[in-house]
Amino acid sequence: MWRLIQPDLCSAQENMDRDIHFLETMKEGDSPILHIYGFKRPAFTYGVFQKPETLIAPGALLELDHARRPTGGGLVFHLWDVTFSLVIARGHPLYIENAVENYRLIHEKLIAELPPGAGMLSEASGRDSFCFVKPTIYDVMWGGKKIGGAAQRRRRHALLHQASFSVEPFDPPFLEKVLLHPDDVLPKMGASTAFLGKCLSREELIQCIVRTFIPNAKK
Repeated sequence: MWRLIQPDLCSAQENMDRDIHFLETMKEGDSPILHIYGFKRPAFTYGVFQKPETLIAPGALLELDHARRPTGGGLVFHLWDVTFSLVIARGHPLYIENAVENYRLIHEKLIAELPPGAGMLSEASGRDSFCFVKPTIYDVMWGGKKIGGAAQRRRRHALLHQASFSVEPFDPPFLEKVLLHPDDVLPKMGASTAFLGKCLSREELIQCIVRTFIPNAKK
């Protein structure tokens, strides 16, 4: 039986603290957790090894809510996406020792709940400082562009999978104001990012995510 954490309006740090708590307290045999994020105000999160001051303009660092994720990956703006996490104990069918194959399995299950043609797995292996600038292996793609990505962190008895799926087009004027190097990032982001809002609303995408992992959830 899954535990569903519905969206609450939290700060970016509160969302990260919840995930860390879920991961650190998960024991083998415990019920897995699906945590749908909610954000109090415009925010971004960045990978555990990143330095946001090298990517975001100084004024925006003061204005935007932000937090370091316990997982890796690139910087993600939480204005146009649906963000969720999974915490899964060792021994569960969705827990695979090979992290790359675990990533593939989770995204394959999610693609199966999306509208036909709205998702396929990436075969690329690129990296970038911004999550949606370049797909990596087994990211979720649509029309050759990235719509979803994730990263994982593992402990002895459990894994944390944090994911972001693009719902709405990003706002270039906003990004021009907050990015440290907008002329470099914006063209790449525009060329590589798709959004599911063409076929799903934010609430419909959340319902797809819930049904993926909790099959008896109401449609």
